[in-house]
Amino acid sequence: MKRFLKALLCLTIAFSFVISFNCFAADPGMVGNSVIKIKKPETYTSTTSQKEYYISGVTSSGVVVSVYRYNPFTNSFNLLYVDGKAAVQTAGASGLIAQKIYLTDGNNKIRIRTYSPDGTVTILEVNITLNVLSLSDIQSSPIDIRKAIGA
Repeated sequence: MKRFLKALLCLTIAFSFVISFNCFAADPGMVGNSVIKIKKPETYTSTTSQKEYYISGVTSSGVVVSVYRYNPFTNSFNLLYVDGKAAVQTAGASGLIAQKIYLTDGNNKIRIRTYSPDGTVTILEVNITLNVLSLSDIQSSPIDIRKAIGA
């Protein structure tokens, strides 16, 4: 019985640690926190028609910012590589950060991880949907595009 109680206590402590760590890391509001303020996208969900997209934000000098993309096949977020380079930057004196990413069709789950010199770690998650209209989509649209854009 003592072994069972010890094992139960150890599992409870370990589980509590995991839950508290996950709660600390998540910031679904992502409008801003003490480490970084995301400027683009402006909200945690965004839609665009551009495959090449820039995520930008403002932070303090020395903060390391990493960008991860969700992989549905492994059910995990992997560090993003853009043009052969890891999407990791250290903010300079201005604190401005901009990271180019390439979007895939549909929903793109992106995590932005910040690590400040004082050890504060923050993870923000954004969902960017890429909508690509083909010429046939535009032609079959019931709305006259020329009238819509004032041409």
